[in-house]
Amino acid sequence: MLIVQDIVEDSLGWVFRSQITRDFGIDAHIEIITEKSEATGKIIAAQIKCGESFFGESNEDGYVFRPKTKHIRYWLDHSLPVIVVICHPGTRECRWVEVTSENIVSTGIGWKIILPFGQRFDVTHKHVLSQIAGRTLAERIRQRYKNRLQLAPIIDDRIFIEVIHRGGILMGFRRITQSDYRALALSQDYMLYQSDSFYDLETWKDILELSGVEDWEIEEALGKAEQEIA
Repeated sequence: MLIVQDIVEDSLGWVFRSQITRDFGIDAHIEIITEKSEATGKIIAAQIKCGESFFGESNEDGYVFRPKTKHIRYWLDHSLPVIVVICHPGTRECRWVEVTSENIVSTGIGWKIILPFGQRFDVTHKHVLSQIAGRTLAERIRQRYKNRLQLAPIIDDRIFIEVIHRGGILMGFRRITQSDYRALALSQDYMLYQSDSFYDLETWKDILELSGVEDWEIEEALGKAEQEIA
């Protein structure tokens, strides 16, 4: 873990906080610091593994990491973006990958995740890591569950609006036809839902405004409308 700490503090110029209490798959938190040495509150959670054995299995894309099943759900449900970092104690080289539902693969008896050969945990990926840390909660949920949004339960429009009013988040829109979209919302208890009806985006804007959804939330969601037909 000290290798990653050195990279974070010396190369990236960020803050590294070890998870010294009992952890459940998160070893440290990394906070982004600006060029003016200002704390941002933008944080990445990291699972760190150090050892030559973690570089022993690979395929054509990268190194194969096999996480524990109990960690998968914990990572995907985590409120922070989560990355896995593997370190070679001899060369001090590290590889990393963000944990999303898209890159975690079931093997039938367990799970695996690929850490790309070219994805070094160093200053060359500083901008990418900053972007990951800077995502809003809605963006993180969309990224983690990208391939599962279409499986979210479809609920009555009235109940859908209630989900938003009860502390949920209007996440965006799934394109259903050339011009029509279903709305997506994340409830306060982190359940994904889709609206029963689908309309064009202008109609959705009018409906949501009339329903009392905040203008900034509507505009942000409209900016995330999927362009590909689901």
